[in-house]
Amino acid sequence: MHMHMRMRMHMHMRMHMHMRTPTCTCTCTCTCTCTCRVHVLAPRLQACREKRLELSCFEMLQQQEALARPQRLAQMGTLVSEQSVREAELQASYAELLRKRDSLLEQLHP
Repeated sequence: MHMHMRMRMHMHMRMHMHMRTPTCTCTCTCTCTCTCRVHVLAPRLQACREKRLELSCFEMLQQQEALARPQRLAQMGTLVSEQSVREAELQASYAELLRKRDSLLEQLHP
């Protein structure tokens, strides 16, 4: 049985010798299988490389965002404080205008 398998492999190798590609560095005995594996695995390897590149880009973006976060929070805190002061001033101005209006209305209609 072992001899029969060896003969089949040898015959298979001879039939498909023309299918061998130069990118194949495998030392297996069945050239066709090796070539087929290269054609199947090459796109998968490329996809894997692309996903690794995407992952490294997202990791770099995450690091940059982590560095920028404290600065953005500080800027937001400053803007909120400024806006709170402005709103307090506007509320005081509005209250003063209401008092003036009430005073004028009182003078018109005693």
